[in-house]
Amino acid sequence: MSKEQQQRLNITSKVTGRIEEGDFVLYHYQSPIGKINLNTKELELYDGYAMEENRIYALEDNRVFHDYYAHGCDLGWCP
Repeated sequence: MSKEQQQRLNITSKVTGRIEEGDFVLYHYQSPIGKINLNTKELELYDGYAMEENRIYALEDNRVFHDYYAHGCDLGWCP
């Protein structure tokens, strides 16, 4: 399946970063998704992620997307 045919989720607002050994490492939640070399300013996104029009996307093949934030609500423990 090509990148154009894959389902994508815009994760731009959930991406954070830390400087580590000359790179600015990008994270989605606590998983590294890519890095920017601070010397060359080159962006490298790991497999399963793509950038288009200044937005970062997670490709469906790589991540399991959920439209809810809690599991097991049918057990009555969440509102």
